[in-house]
Amino acid sequence: MRFVFFNSLQKQICDRVILTSISWYDLNGDNRVFGKNITIDGKAYKLRLLTCGYDQRTNLTGGYPQDNEWDRYILNDESIRGLPRPESSDRDHTLNSTDKYSKHNQFWNWFGVLSLGQDTYVKVNTSRAARGYGAAPDRSGVPYESFISYVGWRPVLEVLNQSPTLVLMSPTDNQTLTENATLNIQGTASDTDKDNVVTIKYRIKQRHDKGYCFRCIGWQQSYFFCKSLLFQNKRLYDGTTDITGSDLAENIDHILTIWIGLFHLELSLR
Repeated sequence: MRFVFFNSLQKQICDRVILTSISWYDLNGDNRVFGKNITIDGKAYKLRLLTCGYDQRTNLTGGYPQDNEWDRYILNDESIRGLPRPESSDRDHTLNSTDKYSKHNQFWNWFGVLSLGQDTYVKVNTSRAARGYGAAPDRSGVPYESFISYVGWRPVLEVLNQSPTLVLMSPTDNQTLTENATLNIQGTASDTDKDNVVTIKYRIKQRHDKGYCFRCIGWQQSYFFCKSLLFQNKRLYDGTTDITGSDLAENIDHILTIWIGLFHLELSLR
């Protein structure tokens, strides 16, 4: 058994049914149909079933609607490089050794077994979609409470994003601003999720969000950031841009907020 990882989608699909004689009803009772949050080796996932389409196409070439996950990934309608596509023998309804030992079946193991999906059959509300068995594109309806020896559970793991973190090095709290002084906002931002675009934002006096982006290029990266603001004529400037929008009143606290995702820090300026 292995999981096929779709990097750009942060999604993993099991290459086979791992448990038969289990009902859709029981899987749903444990939240394994539409999504159950689990942790594996410290990483968060949503465990669920594939979408398989609530009906079949009129030409029997797959499920409907066509953007279901079985057709997109198992049949490889997306033309994803490195994944096999079913040959004509995988699409016919002659169940024989050619199907069993085909490149496509050896990769996805659909021969002689139905994989349960999320979808309710459009014509019978007590039936659920199942794919495979006689041909790779086949779509069947299975009573949702039934236990059948050739019907089973093919899990999907969907990677859940982890919240980024922020460590602020400067400025310190309770800063006093003086004319022509530079306020340096410096620190590190970390994100464990690959290829996320992360925006570090700052705000003065609850106005005019400002931010800039970096892209994480590894599984766990920490990035240094630095932004210099100039205090002149009772206002803070980012280059030539007035970021306060109005004069900062003297002898009262003003709040500098720096945040990334849901993680934020607040400092007092005077």
